Amino acid sequence: MTSPSFATNTITLRAANAAIEAGLQKAQELGLAVTIAVTDPNGVLKAYQRMEGASVLSTDIAVRKARTAATSGFNTGALFDFIKTDPALLHGMTNVPDYAVFGGGEQISHPELGVIGAVGVSGAHYSEDEQIALAAVESVLTA
Repeated sequence: MTSPSFATNTITLRAANAAIEAGLQKAQELGLAVTIAVTDPNGVLKAYQRMEGASVLSTDIAVRKARTAATSGFNTGALFDFIKTDPALLHGMTNVPDYAVFGGGEQISHPELGVIGAVGVSGAHYSEDEQIALAAVESVLTA
């Protein structure tokens, strides 16, 4: 009999959809139209919604933010802060395909299970995207 060499904990579809609902509610409170993506810890898309009026460009960026947060070890705003003063990292990380290095991508880090996924939000200013993403993450961690 073989045994796995490691196990991965991942967000459920139900929790991913609940995160999106919480994010949509926060966006509506702020009067914003955004796209919200949730990935598993490997950056694979799990759930996704684009609000009416959200920019077409936000569709790809939300997924990129979630993927970056899930796979880089950083929330996207923190990643930018980490690389901004290092020219080699700044140039290198901003040229990684499908990565986004500005606010709005947040890891869903469970206190016992580690990173189980990530949320990416796009369509507003990155600081507002970040607020919405944090509301989505909080809904998962307090459920």
